[in-house]
Amino acid sequence: MYMPPFEEVKKANEDELLKIIRGMKKKMGRLRNIMEYPDYKYRNDKKCPSDLVIYKCDRDLLNMAIIRYISLGGDYKYGQTEVNDTKFNDKLEEISKITFINGGFFEGQRKTVVDLSGNEVKLETGYLGDLAPFDIGYDKENFLYEFGELHIGEWRRSYQTERFGISILDGEQWSLEIEYRDGKKKEYGGSNAYPYNYEDLISLLGLNLIEVPFLGEIET
Repeated sequence: MYMPPFEEVKKANEDELLKIIRGMKKKMGRLRNIMEYPDYKYRNDKKCPSDLVIYKCDRDLLNMAIIRYISLGGDYKYGQTEVNDTKFNDKLEEISKITFINGGFFEGQRKTVVDLSGNEVKLETGYLGDLAPFDIGYDKENFLYEFGELHIGEWRRSYQTERFGISILDGEQWSLEIEYRDGKKKEYGGSNAYPYNYEDLISLLGLNLIEVPFLGEIET
């Protein structure tokens, strides 16, 4: 079981906290790169605790260290990734629709639409635009909280295997479009490469729980 040194943070002075913060950010950056490597899931299925669990614990420790550092009078400079993540999560309540498409040439592409324009979460999923409702078991407040826990604001806009010097033909492509009430949109996507917590998105949308019959490729 992985236990971050929370007690060490509680007792640390400003200089010690700054050292902890810098160390945690470097460690988390390395973990993201490891988890986003194309063949990661094939090499680490049985690892316990998982790198993702460690990463999430380290995020809690980092946030705790930053808060304590500021409370002691430290002048913490937020990085651009942190600023982007905060801005994204500050607008969660303004999201009206989420559209997620994933799949490939052989299995077809599945489209999932989450309607958040009303007071309830309405999710539909299927192939070739033939969407069917699916109850993911979240009310709107809890869904948005869990969506915020994905920290999509720190994602890259595009994930490609070429980032690691690897070229893969065919495989899986995916896209995530987030639409706001004012009509503005944010788009993310990739080809055979994914954010470190991509499977958490799949789970949140309930796509790990259902099997949709193959009908072919979706029209664009």
